Amino acid sequence: MQTSNTAALSRRRLLSRAAMATGVGAAMNLLPSSMPP
Repeated sequence: MQTSNTAALSRRRLLSRAAMATGVGAAMNLLPSSMPP
């Protein structure tokens, strides 16, 4: 029970970290194109 619980926690943490990284990457890609040169 405890092992599966920790595994789910680490998986959720990894997912949130990946989502945050992708969100930051998308924002960085969108910012320069939307901003005037």
